[in-house]
Amino acid sequence: EQEPNGGMLPRLGFTLGDPAGCGAELAIKLLSETDTLERGWLRIFGDLELWCRTADGLHAVETPRLAVVHSLEELAAAESSGATERHYFVAEPSLHPSSPVPPGVASQEGGKLVLRTLTVAVDAHKRGLIDGLLFMPVRCLGRAFFVHVPRLPLGCMWSTGSGSQTALPACS
Repeated sequence: EQEPNGGMLPRLGFTLGDPAGCGAELAIKLLSETDTLERGWLRIFGDLELWCRTADGLHAVETPRLAVVHSLEELAAAESSGATERHYFVAEPSLHPSSPVPPGVASQEGGKLVLRTLTVAVDAHKRGLIDGLLFMPVRCLGRAFFVHVPRLPLGCMWSTGSGSQTALPACS
């Protein structure tokens, strides 16, 4: 295990998906029920209020401990300073909805938030702050998410929403 900005463990970016959907819940459950926390340095991008509200509603699930930063600059500074935190929540102000997003209802505000979140996460990749990106579902019907870590093969996972998942073969 080495420092995130020069080492072996990948820095994995996660987005929470549609704020009206189940992405935050899926992310919290994924990070609490698997060894994901040991496989990389996590960078979660999204609305911190949504994350906390969802975590509070999942009483039986242990929520991962995350240091909170409010900009990519703050994340870069933390990494370069040799901070001991492994996992960060990037809560840029632009990633908080400007108006309430009702659960279970697709909305223009929710779509804009998804786009802003993906834009920040892609910018983090361009700046060398993450090595790969996983995005939670935009809608919780059928859902696809994608992970790319440059040192690992490209892959894709498709979930039908019925609980079954199919890993597609590596594409590169």
